[in-house]
Amino acid sequence: MFIDPPYGRDLLAPVLERVVDNHWLAPGAFVVAELEKDLNLKTWPVSLELETDRLYGQTRILVWTLSNPT
Repeated sequence: MFIDPPYGRDLLAPVLERVVDNHWLAPGAFVVAELEKDLNLKTWPVSLELETDRLYGQTRILVWTLSNPT
């Protein structure tokens, strides 16, 4: 699943919660998010395991996997 929320609107956390709560990820699926470099993402759903956090200029790419498929 690819997530690209509008910059500066603080929408990533609510989207991640909705994805997990609604069981929209298949076992083994990846969640890839593109966001602004300076976003201070403090938390995400515990069932998502962060695989990588990379910076490319002004863009930040995060990749999670589903750690506890339900």
